[in-house]
Amino acid sequence: MKKSNLIIVMLVAFGAIFTSCKKELDNSAVVIDLEKKAQITIVVRNEPDLTLAETTYSAIPAGSKVTLTINNSYFNANATGVWSQTFDTDASGQVIAEIPTTINGITLGVQVQAFQGTQKQYDINLDPVTLKGYYSHSGTTLGLKVNDDKVLEINNLVFVPANN
Repeated sequence: MKKSNLIIVMLVAFGAIFTSCKKELDNSAVVIDLEKKAQITIVVRNEPDLTLAETTYSAIPAGSKVTLTINNSYFNANATGVWSQTFDTDASGQVIAEIPTTINGITLGVQVQAFQGTQKQYDINLDPVTLKGYYSHSGTTLGLKVNDDKVLEINNLVFVPANN
């Protein structure tokens, strides 16, 4: 009987030891050194007319949104979450931004948010029609290091016609 009580006490003690262990979490704030930065120019264009013989791109509407993201782990190895900032495009469909980076570099996520527009295409009878809908973008990434000055052209927007 004493032997079984001793075993029970030992099991409870081991259980208490292992369940009371806590993983140390790094709750320190993510510190971003704004002296370490790169510049990015993002040029976003859509293809509003598929009836032309040549592919022709146009600037997306001014005020369209482009969201840039960087995993916080680039700035602090134990950090979670992302640095994120949204920019409006100018009249030429561009965003010019200074991006925080590190000596080892970062991977910048770029997402053009969906916007309404039109696209001219051929219908089933091969007649040109202008459809209303929206343009969307699946996102892309770009590597940046300190003092980089890069241009990213995004022309691969997808047009989704509205249900009429």
